[in-house]
Amino acid sequence: MLLNEPYVYSAYLINESLSTISTSIPKGVEDMKTMTFEEFNELKNRWLSNLDFIWLICGHLTENDALEMVRRTESSIKFNKIAFETVSSTRAIFLRDRTVYTLRFVNPGKTQPNAYCKCLFQYDDDGTAVHVMMSLLKEKIFNQLRTQEQLGYIVHSGFHEVAKVNHAFIGVQSSTKDADFLEHRINSLLASLKEKWPFTKKDIKKIVEAKVKATL
Repeated sequence: MLLNEPYVYSAYLINESLSTISTSIPKGVEDMKTMTFEEFNELKNRWLSNLDFIWLICGHLTENDALEMVRRTESSIKFNKIAFETVSSTRAIFLRDRTVYTLRFVNPGKTQPNAYCKCLFQYDDDGTAVHVMMSLLKEKIFNQLRTQEQLGYIVHSGFHEVAKVNHAFIGVQSSTKDADFLEHRINSLLASLKEKWPFTKKDIKKIVEAKVKATL
């Protein structure tokens, strides 16, 4: 993993930073803030009460032979108490609204002096609208940052889920420009799109119809 190109390694770093929990990050944070010790114990007791062994033994055995097999197997199982320090913990970063966080690392591959910038934009709805938007922008982003500005060979964008949170993303890898410059050009492109939106209602309808057709 460490020897992969920066744009590949970035996905690992992002997931490692944000963690992967079974609920959305904002909801998880709020639930943990309001959870009482009594509520936790109630949940724990309900969960542990369902812990049981169910044996299914198939073959030409009598009932006594099957029960003896179960008895011998259960008597051989060793139950070891779990120590606190052996339990891995999950963590999540609560990203405050309208703020920018930067994650940096030194690429251990000496033969790959590339810089990579990946901008993530959280979206707290179901993601349908931003999914359509990124489909509209994909070609525009590639043509501007890759073809016209020639910032680097890797220019990609899209929509994905990180730690159960929807994200739009734009990523650029360059062997000639640093990450700060790449971020500047990404933000400049987004600012120009906000100022002059190049797509029509017909363009949006075309994308929606194509996606609906693809799911049928």
